[in-house]
Order: sequence, then structure tokens, then C-alpha cells
Amino acid sequence: MTKTVKSSGIVLLVTGISKKYSLNKSFGGSFRDELVGWLRFRWKKNEESFLALNDISFELNQGDILGIIGQNGSGKSTLLKILSEVTSPSAGRVEMIGECTSILEIGTGFHPDLSGRENIFLKGGLLGKSREEMERKYDSIVAFSGVGDFISQPLKHYSSGMYLRLAFSVAFHSEVDILLLDEVLSVGDAEFRMKSSERIRNLAANGSTIILASHSVQDILGLCNKCILLERGQIVFHGSPAEVVEKYIGETMERHRAGAGSGKITSSDQPGGDNDPEMNANATSWDHNEVRLESIEVHAEGKLPGSEITMEDEIGIRFRFYKKTTNGNIQLILHISDMSGSKIIADSQALHSGYQPQPMPEGQYKLRCKIPGNWLNRGIYTLHVTFAKNMSEPIFLVPNAISFRIVLAEGNDKNIWNDKMGATLRPVLDWDVEYLNG
Repeated sequence: MTKTVKSSGIVLLVTGISKKYSLNKSFGGSFRDELVGWLRFRWKKNEESFLALNDISFELNQGDILGIIGQNGSGKSTLLKILSEVTSPSAGRVEMIGECTSILEIGTGFHPDLSGRENIFLKGGLLGKSREEMERKYDSIVAFSGVGDFISQPLKHYSSGMYLRLAFSVAFHSEVDILLLDEVLSVGDAEFRMKSSERIRNLAANGSTIILASHSVQDILGLCNKCILLERGQIVFHGSPAEVVEKYIGETMERHRAGAGSGKITSSDQPGGDNDPEMNANATSWDHNEVRLESIEVHAEGKLPGSEITMEDEIGIRFRFYKKTTNGNIQLILHISDMSGSKIIADSQALHSGYQPQPMPEGQYKLRCKIPGNWLNRGIYTLHVTFAKNMSEPIFLVPNAISFRIVLAEGNDKNIWNDKMGATLRPVLDWDVEYLNG
């Protein structure tokens, strides 16, 4: 690992990193494991091996927050272990400016037999901080961690969440140059996650460079300014967090579709007619003793079936369901969630003024609604459906019923602003500019 980089402005330069493991040794273990694996590889030239990382290259500037996303086994943790010098690459080069600290797993840099207080000073020393500096920050570190009276107890008595919260707090108060985080932002309650996210933003604003590997697209979208998608040890896509997350979710949807073979399909592949038998595919998974959801279609109004939906398009949603009972009334409640999983729209025809419930005999029903154009930003959205009686008695929930994609319209020179603003909703508001004086 080299501690300097040649290019001004770049604080981390990764060039052609690869990591090869023998298939009969554990990945990313201790120095002893690495040594045994290396000797075994030397002795058995024909032994089968696995390329955990393959020719990884990227660069980061001061203040960047890079998100790394990908399925389990894609190489995220291996990459962070190489950057933190827990393990060495089989090929390639890492150059950095400044000191690097990491929170990769339980126990990193801590001793389980020492108290939380003792470990604060131990970790501070490992980070090159003086005892006087850690004394000044001690109260703030303990308060941020939320471990309370446990600070005097040995760490072996801590829960995993307390362990990581304390590690977070020490790292966040150490004014690090480069901070590596591996799947740890989910630790703690909502308040701690909010504090951690805010602290990460502050560190970056003050010049720290941060790499966050996470399955949480909400964290990636909310914190990062750059992102890479890893698949089988390779960078398959890089760009803005919104672009990479959209790519990741889109590929996940395609894999799910291919595995399911039918049923809950995306709008770009949605059949066009009511009589299309594929519209009823997988209907048994949407069946209840009082109602059966038979089909959902999402389309761009005024376009041919299967056309892409752009941000400017009015979006039509059609539901077809079969009511199995002869009496009473049923309402359909629609929720729409964005790529982070946050529900951004909730509505039902029963919520509108003038709605009067009417008796609904047994039979098939069609329900339509429309989303105005210029409401939703680019991205992938998921529909969740609930059937209820009188809006107060849910009887049937269909989560993740269907997903659809909204894309940028070609030739619109204003589209560059969408990712920069980072908002899910992008309505066209009424603006007025008034000149007051010179």
C-alpha cells in the first residue's frame, strides 16, 4: 500500500485490483489463513481457484462519499478489506493520501476483555490520536454511542449493536482522512442511524473521504455522491447513485422475473390487452376468500403498449379483480414506493370527496387511476395493493404487486438536474419572479 498518489486532488487511486482465493480456504481471514493459502497455492499449481475481485479500478477525491452496491458475494467486503490492509491484493495497486480507518465487522480494533472506556483510548491510539485528544472527546464519544452505563463493562458483554455503535462513535470523532464502512449503518435505532448519517455528511464536508458498502439503497441514495455496482468481483456499472441504484434494482427485477417465469412483470413488458392470458399469470398468489386480484397494468397514456414511460408522461394504472361475495362494498388502496423502499404515494377512490359506497354484487370489476405527468422522477417504483371494507377493515394485502420504470426523455437538456436534486417527486410547480429594485 502506497501512501501517496501522483495526481493532485486525488486522495485514493485504485488500479487493477484483483484477488484470487483457493476454493478450499476461507476468504478474507487472518494473516495465518492468508499465509497458508499462499503456500497451498504455491505447492498446488493446478488447484482450482476463485477470483473474488477482477481488475477493479477507480479514484476518489477529497470529500467524496462512494457507495458500493451489489448482491452477496459480489466482492464488496473483499474490496474494503484490501483497502484497509486486512488482506493484500493478488494483483494491482492502491495509492492513498492520509490515514485510513475502517469499521468492517464486529471486533475491529477492539479488545473484548477491556471496558468500553479502555477501548476508546486503545482505538484512539491505533488511529494515532493522543490520550489528551481522546480525553477531550471522551464524553461526546460516549454520548453519541448511546451505550450508557455499559461504558465501564468489558466489551465481551456488549451486544453486537452496542459494539458497533461504540466503534462508529470513535471513528466519527477521530477526524479521519479515509473511512471505510461495510454494512454497518443498519446498527441501532432510527435516532442513531440519523445521527450517523448526519455525521458522515459532516465528515465529508470537512474533507474526509468515505466508502460505504451497503445493501440499503436508501443509504446509498441519501449519502453518496458516487456509486459503483459490483457483480462477481467486477465493476459492471458506475455513475451517480440514482443511476447505479436504478441499474441494480432493474437487474434484480429481471432476475426475479426470470426465476418466477411469469406473473408480476414490469410495465415495459406489460401485455397490452385485457384478454391477454399472460395478464392473469400468477393470479393464484393474489387470491383471497373474498376477492381475487386478477391483473395490474401500468402504461404511458397515449402510447403503444410496452412503450417506455418518461417523466412527462401521464401514467395509467388498471386493476382487474373479482369480488367473490354477494354483499357489501370493497375499496382498493394503492401505495407506491420508490427505489429506497419509502412509500411516497397512498390513495384510494374512497378518499375522494363525493365518494359514496355502493353495494357490489359478486363479479369482475375494473378500476382505473392516473398519475399526472411530471410528478415522479426517473427511477423504479413498486405498487402495493390493499383491499379493504369501509377503509377501516383491511382484508387482503398484495405487497410488491408490480414494478415499473420511469426514464428520462431523450433530448431534454434539463434532465441533468434530476439526479443532482435527488428528489423522488419532481412536480412542475408554478413560479413567479418579481424584480424589486436595481
